[in-house]
Amino acid sequence: MGWLLDGVYGAGLIAVSPWLLARSHRRRLLPARILGRGIPSRPEGIVVWFHGVSVGEVIILETLLKAFRQARPDVHAIVSTSTDTGMSEALKRHADFQPFPFPFDFSNTVSYALDRLQPDLIVLAESELWPNFLNAVHRRGIPLAVINARMSPRSLKRWKWAKGLANWLFPKVSAWAAQQPEHARSLVELGVDPQRVQVTGSVKFDHASQSSQSAKVQELRNWLDLAEGELLWVAGSTQPGEEKLCLDAFDALHREFPALRLAIVPRDASRGGEIANLARARGFTTHQRSQNDSTKKEKPVFVVDTIGELAALWNLASFALVGGSFDGKRGGQNMIEPAAQGLVGIFGPHVWNFQAIAKALVEGGHADMVRDPANLTAVMHAQLADPQKRAQRGAKAKSFVASQQGATRRTVAMLEGLLPPPLSAALGAAAS
Repeated sequence: MGWLLDGVYGAGLIAVSPWLLARSHRRRLLPARILGRGIPSRPEGIVVWFHGVSVGEVIILETLLKAFRQARPDVHAIVSTSTDTGMSEALKRHADFQPFPFPFDFSNTVSYALDRLQPDLIVLAESELWPNFLNAVHRRGIPLAVINARMSPRSLKRWKWAKGLANWLFPKVSAWAAQQPEHARSLVELGVDPQRVQVTGSVKFDHASQSSQSAKVQELRNWLDLAEGELLWVAGSTQPGEEKLCLDAFDALHREFPALRLAIVPRDASRGGEIANLARARGFTTHQRSQNDSTKKEKPVFVVDTIGELAALWNLASFALVGGSFDGKRGGQNMIEPAAQGLVGIFGPHVWNFQAIAKALVEGGHADMVRDPANLTAVMHAQLADPQKRAQRGAKAKSFVASQQGATRRTVAMLEGLLPPPLSAALGAAAS
């Protein structure tokens, strides 16, 4: 099976090589992943390998690693990631966990990484189920856990179509920490042993309440230079087309509410110039974070085209739009972070990645779902026109997030069950 997959991967890489070459400035990590470069030497003692695919997963690992280190200070944790932006974030947040590139799924590359690291446990954040990797881990008898796991209705439909592959891959996972009961049910429906699935909740609830990043918040406050009485609307993790929706609404609202300011944070930071040009074409004074400009006498629109600053920016917002939810392609982005800051989030109808959370927020009156993009202006207007009601709803949103916490503790407990006990505990048991 390994050689067959290697052939498929090789042919695929050759086919897309012109595209990869054209985008090589954004794929610097790929050669190292293919060749197995940058794999650290195995530390002594018990080793746990944590993996976060890209920026979002790498950030979420921060809360988990802190709790895991407190629970098992005897264990050596290491961190990998698959993307350039993920590596940049890992080096900032997890430098003491020896960040390295996740090996590409060629059988020889995977074997080299596993032989070099010889981990006692592998922890995957949310996804990244590569066949050769899972097969090699399974053959070596290494326990592997998927944490913060979710299964959207769309993903469930796709996996049902590939039920044979699911039946081959999923049993190689030792334990699943599912975010919601419906995610657990979907995994069981695909043939996962119910004894291997625990509903732990989403680590994102814990992380959202802990990510104040006071220094980063102050840095952004200085850059935005918001005067007293000015209100910041943050449109976070936007996709193409969503920026136009926000600019249309902002154009209409700004006339009635001149203190309103708009900050757009695209999911793809490389689109910053494109979005800034779009705003300028509408006649807005526009500032790009990547340019670090400081002239803000007229400051209606900010384009935050940088990585890893959105969580801090929510702290400065009065209004929040969560992107990836209007075009029906992405399935929504993380609406937990703005709720944790007491914001009444606004998002579109396509939120299958956060289905249960979005439903709870909307039904509790803690967020607004805009089913028709044409209604975005009206929804924003309602929030602007009644600040007292907005504050009350925001306080309830923050309380809701607090009520959902505890996933980190439950996840760490699950991982501890897959590891040998600490040496001190083992010696104590032997002595008794």
